[in-house]
Amino acid sequence: MPIPVTPSNGHHLILSDIITHTVTSSDQHYCPTRLICLENTLGGTIMPLKDCQKISEWAHAQSPPIAVHMDGARLWEAVAAGAGSLREYSECFDSVTMCFSKGLGAPIGSIICASAAFIKKARHLRKMMGGGLRMAGVVTGAARVAVDETFFGGHLAATHVRAKEVAAMWEEKGGKLAQPTETNMAWLDLDAAGSSIEEIVEIGVKEGLKLLGGRIVVHYQISEEAVARLGRVMDVVLSARKKKKKELEQFTNGITEGALLNTNEKELEAGDMSNGSKEDAVLNTNATKLETKEAVPITKEEKEKGGMSNGTTKDTVPATESNGVDLGEITSDVKEKAEANMAPEME
Repeated sequence: MPIPVTPSNGHHLILSDIITHTVTSSDQHYCPTRLICLENTLGGTIMPLKDCQKISEWAHAQSPPIAVHMDGARLWEAVAAGAGSLREYSECFDSVTMCFSKGLGAPIGSIICASAAFIKKARHLRKMMGGGLRMAGVVTGAARVAVDETFFGGHLAATHVRAKEVAAMWEEKGGKLAQPTETNMAWLDLDAAGSSIEEIVEIGVKEGLKLLGGRIVVHYQISEEAVARLGRVMDVVLSARKKKKKELEQFTNGITEGALLNTNEKELEAGDMSNGSKEDAVLNTNATKLETKEAVPITKEEKEKGGMSNGTTKDTVPATESNGVDLGEITSDVKEKAEANMAPEME
């Protein structure tokens, strides 16, 4: 049963990933691993030669040895990028398949590389499943041109330059990449751009481009005009995101401003209430003080001495030496008026 393995480093498989998922036990209750399959390149990213060598060495050291196969449909891309030679990669595996159409540009055809015994058995199985081809010259002729001109002629390396140009253009316009561009693929992160496969396909049609989503695969016949059209597609996709982002910011700012206004109003109300309470408290305090002053009794001695408290009227304010009035005269006058008021009325 196949066991899919996800790279722990987020880029390519390493030996520890393989060991974790490989069954080497002889226990009859488990299905032992007999084949390890790797792919290079995968999604345009390169599996380093040293990791292939480590995995191969470990697998072949098991008892019994575990076979290792390379799905090298785009192995040409890794070699063109300078990751290693075809011989160096092929020596790590028991079998390697490579495609003449992907990247190289041939209309049809793939090849399998392995030992003579392996190839003999593969031909038998191919015939058994109806995969034989009599007149193979028309296929091998196109494959020969693809290898000689596209691979050895340097066209494949040029596609890497073009793919990186596309990736850089997307990032310069504000887009993000779903994964790094190492060979001939540029992965546009449509989710981060707030777009979708359907949207970019529709926009591409208007520019005369046939797109299948955010995965942009470049071949050596992609022209400058095609790249320019793709740039206009990017502008439309990213401008829609900027518009949505601006609307969201305006909406968010509106909510924030409303919250601030409500907060300020509450603070003002709280301030008014607090000030009002303070003013009332001050008024009450002053009133209490006045009431206290008016309620101070006037003693007999104070009357005789002519010294009046704060609660007396203006007429009873004691005179001082500075105003030139005799204190005794004022006191006698006040006494006479008081006796007159207290006397009963005569008919």
